[in-house]
Amino acid sequence: RSLVRSFSRAADLNGDYYCYSCGSCQRAREKTTIVEPLPRALIIQLKRFPFDGSDRKIDTFVHYEMEYRNLISNNDRYQLSAVLIHNGSLSGGHYTAVTKHPHSGRWYRYNDSHVQEI
Repeated sequence: RSLVRSFSRAADLNGDYYCYSCGSCQRAREKTTIVEPLPRALIIQLKRFPFDGSDRKIDTFVHYEMEYRNLISNNDRYQLSAVLIHNGSLSGGHYTAVTKHPHSGRWYRYNDSHVQEI
């Protein structure tokens, strides 16, 4: 839940921007709004690279639940079904995926042509 709240929180942008409504320079902010009704499949992409000119990666550990209820509204329910993993930096790397089979409920790791039940 804290990831969604953090994602939806207003954040300052670098520098001042001209506001045509009031005719002056203002501190700019960005805010992501999540609209309802929510989709059946919710895709959450984490910003793992800062926009500071470097190629460093934000490697903060992210804890996620297998199921979320009331994540955004009072009656939503989402079950984790896949995680895409990037190893490397902004200038290069490799992706693998971990997914839950929709019928068996078993989890699999996909790494190029290699598939492994986990």
